[in-house]
Amino acid sequence: MKSLFFFLSIFFAFLTTAFAQKTGVQGKVVDENREPLPFLTIYLEDGTQSTTTNANGDYFLALPKGEYQIIFRFVGYETVSKTVEINQEVVTLDLEMKPVSFLLKEVEITPDKENPAYAIIRQAQRKRTFYRDELKAYSFKSYIKCIQKLDEFDVPRLFIGKKEQDEIKRQMKENKGIVYLSESISRCYFKAPNSKKEVMIASKVSGNSNGFSWNSTTDMLLNLYENQQNIQVAPRPFVSPIAQNAFSHYEYRYLGETNDRGRLVHKIEVLPKNKYGALYSGEIFIQDSTWRIHSVNLLVKKEAGLEYLEYVKIKQVFVPLAGDIWQLGTQVFDFRLDVGMMGVKVKGNGSYAGSFSEYNLEPRFTQNSLKKDLGNKYIPTKSAKAKTKKVASRQQTQKQSNKDLKTNQKEIVKKEDEIDKKEAKAFFKGETMLIPDSVNKKTEAFWLEQRPVPLTAEEKEDYVRKDSIELVVNSKAYLDSTDKVNNRFKFNSLLFGYTYQNRHKKYRLSTSSLINGLSFNTVEGWVVNPSINLVKYDNEKYRYHSNLFSVRYGFSSKKWYYTFNHFTTFDLVKRRQFRFIAQRDINQFHVGAIQPFINTLYTIFAEENYIKLYERDLIHFAYNQELFNGVSIYLAGQWENRRTLQNATNLPKTYIDYEHKIFDTNNPIPIEDPNVLPTQSKAVLLSANLRVRLKQTYLMRPYQKVVLETPYPTLYLRYQMGVPILGASSNFHRITLEINDQTKVGRIGNLQYLFKAGTFLQAQNLTFFDYQHFDTSPILLARSENLLFLNLPYYAHSTNGNFVEGHLEHDFGGFLMKKLPLFRKTTATFVIKGSYLYTSQNTQVSKPVHYAEISFGVTKILKTLRLDLVHSWKSNWATQEGIYYQNPWGLRLRFNN
Repeated sequence: MKSLFFFLSIFFAFLTTAFAQKTGVQGKVVDENREPLPFLTIYLEDGTQSTTTNANGDYFLALPKGEYQIIFRFVGYETVSKTVEINQEVVTLDLEMKPVSFLLKEVEITPDKENPAYAIIRQAQRKRTFYRDELKAYSFKSYIKCIQKLDEFDVPRLFIGKKEQDEIKRQMKENKGIVYLSESISRCYFKAPNSKKEVMIASKVSGNSNGFSWNSTTDMLLNLYENQQNIQVAPRPFVSPIAQNAFSHYEYRYLGETNDRGRLVHKIEVLPKNKYGALYSGEIFIQDSTWRIHSVNLLVKKEAGLEYLEYVKIKQVFVPLAGDIWQLGTQVFDFRLDVGMMGVKVKGNGSYAGSFSEYNLEPRFTQNSLKKDLGNKYIPTKSAKAKTKKVASRQQTQKQSNKDLKTNQKEIVKKEDEIDKKEAKAFFKGETMLIPDSVNKKTEAFWLEQRPVPLTAEEKEDYVRKDSIELVVNSKAYLDSTDKVNNRFKFNSLLFGYTYQNRHKKYRLSTSSLINGLSFNTVEGWVVNPSINLVKYDNEKYRYHSNLFSVRYGFSSKKWYYTFNHFTTFDLVKRRQFRFIAQRDINQFHVGAIQPFINTLYTIFAEENYIKLYERDLIHFAYNQELFNGVSIYLAGQWENRRTLQNATNLPKTYIDYEHKIFDTNNPIPIEDPNVLPTQSKAVLLSANLRVRLKQTYLMRPYQKVVLETPYPTLYLRYQMGVPILGASSNFHRITLEINDQTKVGRIGNLQYLFKAGTFLQAQNLTFFDYQHFDTSPILLARSENLLFLNLPYYAHSTNGNFVEGHLEHDFGGFLMKKLPLFRKTTATFVIKGSYLYTSQNTQVSKPVHYAEISFGVTKILKTLRLDLVHSWKSNWATQEGIYYQNPWGLRLRFNN
């Protein structure tokens, strides 16, 4: 059956190719040794169109009938110009490129004469900002091809079974190592100072006809005219070889000059002063007199801070446009993957190649111009449609204005400029990338006509094989047969969980792992918490319905509990979600204060019971939605009946019993006050949370809105009230304002912060269940979150008054660690964090309390762990009241967040 599909796919591909009407020039480009030159830049002399060769040196440039001057350019080789006349058929033009001869003049370097390499770089530095800001607005067409291969994949049996390993190796061999192949064509728009937008025209993913490529041109572009460049695979930005402070980081060696079609081009070797710094090495080619970047051939090594890659090779070639303006023609990232950790070995390679053409230096940023650029095939989103109506209204106003102001041309121009500004503001607002749902439905004829870089034989075979296999694996017969095999119940399913699925009908039924649901605490003894979850999903439209039912039984408390949790995601554009919970269960006073597994380890091996539990009956409703871009609201209502619990008296002796230790009570506070912590308390709670992401940008995919990082903080306004109805006694209002952000601080690292302030209003009847609690982890095996306290005792500062909380953490990336000889080759980085807490009153002290701590840590130890040394200070706590004492020093070991 697979052979039949394979044959039919090849047959139809042949027919499509045979009947596709196209004209242009094609050929193969090789070097002096007859070896192919991959990713060589080919463009028309006027710069209107360009392409590159593929991995085998083959190229195709689609052109209508006429006579053209075609330029062939490759880093380190002589530029070649050829005149081609195209009549009716495709013209074949093969070419052999010759290495360029760089003339190295004798240069005497004396105290009064500067090294020529430094003099040229200095000139390029002076022109850097001019070329960075040269174009106030422009657009271009982009073609991206990404291919990733695996050479070796070895995972210990602990993580994956032998059958799964054999299947992966079989697929690797069958696919010749290709694990991912995708192409995309986009139109990209830029407007000074920092507005950008990309609209995808076509997308193709091998073996996934319904998939959409994650290729992003705007994220891929590397602008060396900027002082620093962010490379996604590195924790710190890299310093450009022509940055303002480049001489502090690089040494330069003059390698000679050559004449490139009447232009003198200098070749300069770039040498990083610090082998382990976030710096490039390689060559940069600078035009004489204009001091523009002509092309680059740079290398980023693993020592420079790459976490999972051995190296990244970067090639850029600039092409001339009208008015002696040069812009990027091609950019290629070649990379080598090398991951080794905990017995896992993964090695591979790949490339991320881009070809940029059809530059428009006077674009109009309107929906109508966008439709024109995309061939009237652009499908706007709802927001875009609304903007289009507004633009049409403005255009009508413009026509009326032109009629009324025929005699005043200046007023007309002024009015047009105002309209252009408003349209451009709407064009770039929020949405930085749009992927319409039609982009993955392009025919093979479309790709044959529009693809600027020919596929290699290997890539063609991968498309045909995987696309034919996709037809089989998505059929009902195949899905049912494989589900039948995978749904067989195995003995280890009792321990690790079992899943029954029907992929054709798109649902699955799964049970939890007994190991994950097993824990021990002093209230219930040994606990089992099995669950069963029925999920109905639609992966194409990102809709998700989950119905989870769990039971819980404590062998010492001899009590049963249950939970029903329904969750629905309606869509991922507006983030519309609904949740309903009905339960009688055990809960922590502060949700997530300590993980049950970690508490189990401490209880069994150290006779410490940090977890504090109470019993709760709950009916809960919640709804979440984004109101408009960047602003979301969360509404919730619930009824609760809470009851305190005591430690069990019949705990089994499965824990280590130390003579000098006894378990703490289950009371989270060291006082007995029924007004603060009654044995039973009912509450009706209403909540409304407003989240505001300032200047939120996003990527719009079909049925999915992907929010992107911005340099602006996120604000939260939270309100909760206790309503004294239905037998509830709680009567209070709590208001909390929170601001947090994560941002890069140049090459120094990443900064995170969180500040929170709040108060209780009308809190005459407020119990400890509804107090404000604070995230903390004052134990060696700490939680992995970054912005929490590390030495504040659990519940020690829980308050029913005013509170202010702040956390500030800075991860230096490799900024400091790479300067230490013993740590340069590691991925570890230094982290420093400070935290502060103020409460007007709390359960320990009736007076205002100030608490602060500072920690010094090392993260990414063995790529996964983090170790912190923390020191804390406190006032009006142990010194005045003598109620609670905490060691001011502590070590915290945790996983990287």
